[in-house]
Amino acid sequence: MEKNWSCKKEIVSVPPELAVWSFDSYDSPSKMSLDMGMHTVNVNGTLYMSLYSPFWMINKTGLQLSYRVRTFNCGILSAKAS
Repeated sequence: MEKNWSCKKEIVSVPPELAVWSFDSYDSPSKMSLDMGMHTVNVNGTLYMSLYSPFWMINKTGLQLSYRVRTFNCGILSAKAS
């Protein structure tokens, strides 16, 4: 998706823990929209916000899928197996 996406939101002092943020792209003849999830946690007055895709991809092709990942300078949270 080689597009420029933008979203303009006001970050309130007490945001909801889970929200949907809509991103728009105007690179095509018609406007395209993409809904992303925003998870927000307040820890000692600091807001930690994680943008995520609320969708699952199910591979019913019988073929192996591989995904290209771009690495950005950001923290990654992961759940540890118990």
